[in-house]
Amino acid sequence: MASTYTSNTGIEKIGAGEQSGTWGNTTNNNLEIIDRALNGVVSLTITGNKLVTTSDGSLSDGQYKILLLTGSPGSQFILNLDLMDHQNGFF
Repeated sequence: MASTYTSNTGIEKIGAGEQSGTWGNTTNNNLEIIDRALNGVVSLTITGNKLVTTSDGSLSDGQYKILLLTGSPGSQFILNLDLMDHQNGFF
């Protein structure tokens, strides 16, 4: 069974028999994603439109519980959040 990813934060669910000798790295990465989702705060400097994404199995800004917007864009801006369904590959 191949690895799959959780729908909301992109945590990797290692497939049976996969990643022999390297699963610890994936587990540590997953724990960091969980920590971000539970209590994480990221500061994003806004200078214009901003896209915040969540990437399967990778650390990304979209995994944080709180997005702290800073900066002084000087005008209106658009904040886009990638709400991709990671299991099915659609928005």
